[in-house]
Amino acid sequence: MRTSILCEFNKLRRSKILFVALFGIVMILVIVAAQGFYAGGDTVYGMEPEWFLTGVQSLGTMYAIPGIIALFGCYVFCREMQEDTLKSLQIIPIDIPAMLLSKILLVLIFSAALYLILFLSAFIVEAILHVQVLSVGLFGRYLTMYCVEGLSVFIATLPVICIVIKTGQDYWMGLLIAEIYSFITIFVGNLGTVSKLYPIIAALTLSGYYESNYIEKLLSLLSMIACLLFSAFLIKEYSKKMDSII
Repeated sequence: MRTSILCEFNKLRRSKILFVALFGIVMILVIVAAQGFYAGGDTVYGMEPEWFLTGVQSLGTMYAIPGIIALFGCYVFCREMQEDTLKSLQIIPIDIPAMLLSKILLVLIFSAALYLILFLSAFIVEAILHVQVLSVGLFGRYLTMYCVEGLSVFIATLPVICIVIKTGQDYWMGLLIAEIYSFITIFVGNLGTVSKLYPIIAALTLSGYYESNYIEKLLSLLSMIACLLFSAFLIKEYSKKMDSII
């Protein structure tokens, strides 16, 4: 498994997909800063302690991060099909399920790293603006929130990745679908308790961004389990498809 993951990492060195992700991170930070400091009006939200940390966490998840994760994930999965490298795998005794699992783990690592970079960037801005209110406890609380959200958004986005690869769409389609998928959060969020079943909202709930009761957390957890089961089914079908080709 370790060898498979390292092999996937080496493939990415020849790709520009990571630069797209980096550009996405920069744009999130710039847009959140623009909204907080230059949106106009009498209130400058960006000067409120912790506003930038929460703004990056919520607005990034609702508008951009699922799309970045989906684009990366679809690219990792689709390249064998779209770049016609499956023929090369015919002469190598390769374990298809193990290869697919390594790709899933790579996307998980990418999602976690994405949120970690966002957290550190947002925390540095907070440190510049409000160093007097920062503490070890604050750092640990937000680090935990971002880490949980990184895992939860990965799970929430995984069905999109699996649908794209199962239907044989181009990996850029994953970005489009995920952007629509995350944008719908704005409208679903007004539905009350039942909204916690929507995967993106469930991710924000489990991370602690939304204040919630035990029922809402349970609904969010059930949403994550449903995403995993649905994704596992599609991955199994995709594995059969690759086996038949090889």
